[in-house]
Amino acid sequence: MGISTFSKISPFRHFAISVFHLSFYFSLKIYFLTIPVLLSNECKWRYKANKLVSLQTLRCNLLRFMIAKELISGDIRPLQINEKAVSALHWMDEFRLGLLPVVDGELYVGMVSEEAIFNIGNFEESLSEVPLTTIGTAVDQHQHVFDVIRNASSLKLSIVPVVDTLGNYLGVITQQTMIDYMARMNAVDNPGGIVVLEIALNNYSLTEIVRIAEADEAHVLSANVVSSPDSSLIEVTIKFDRLNIQQVIQSLERQGYRTKASFFEKDSAEDLHDRYNSLMNFLNI
Repeated sequence: MGISTFSKISPFRHFAISVFHLSFYFSLKIYFLTIPVLLSNECKWRYKANKLVSLQTLRCNLLRFMIAKELISGDIRPLQINEKAVSALHWMDEFRLGLLPVVDGELYVGMVSEEAIFNIGNFEESLSEVPLTTIGTAVDQHQHVFDVIRNASSLKLSIVPVVDTLGNYLGVITQQTMIDYMARMNAVDNPGGIVVLEIALNNYSLTEIVRIAEADEAHVLSANVVSSPDSSLIEVTIKFDRLNIQQVIQSLERQGYRTKASFFEKDSAEDLHDRYNSLMNFLNI
C-alpha cells in the first residue's frame, strides 16, 4: 500500500467548505454514452451487458437520492405545538437529539431545542410558549441534497426538516443519512486508488483529467474539490476504478499536475519486486 502524507481535514470542515463536483461530461460518459441507447415514444430501452434495461428505470436510479424527499426518514416523530415541554424533552432523550421539529397540525412551524426549553424553566408550559428556530431550518422536498447539507453545516443541525410547497411537514433527513448519501456519491464502497491533486483554480478541468486517466485505461469514479478563501489553489481528490494508479499519477505529473497525496495498492508482482530490492539494499549496508 503506497501512502503519502496528506493534510488532516476534519469531516465538518469538508461539509463546510467542500464543493462536491460531478462533471456533466462524466455523468453522461458513465450513464449514457458507454453503451448505445435506443429511444422511441412507446418504448425506451438500453442494451447493457446482454440485458435490456428500461431507460426510465436508469434515469430514476440516476436521480434517486439527489433530491431531499428521497432521503426522508420517518423514524423521528414531530412535536405538536400544543405538547408540553416535558414531552419534548422525553422525545429528545428517546431520539438522542438536542432539537426536534414542531408542527401545528401538518404545518411545519420550526425547531425546538433542549436549550430553549431549559431557558424557560417551566417544563409544564406548551411548546407554543417556547422560542422556536424557524429561519432557514427546513428545505423544500425538491431541493438538491447539497442544499440539505449546506443547511446542516451552516446551522449545525443534526436533522433537517423537509416540507412540501405549502409548508406542510413531510419528515426529516438525519445526519447519518447525509453521510450515507455522500459515501454512495463518492463511490466509497467501490475499490480503487485515490489521488489528491493541487491545482490552480483557473487551470482546473475535470474533462482533461478524465482524458488523461482514460488514456491509461482508468476511469474516474468520483471527484471532490476543496477550496480555501485564502488561496487560489484547490485540492482535487479523485477516485479511480483501478487499485494501482501509479501509471495514471505519472501521466498526470507529466502534464504538469502536482500530486499532494496518493492512496493505492501496487500490483503484487511489482510490490514483491520492491520488497526484494529493499531487502537487497538492507543486506548491502
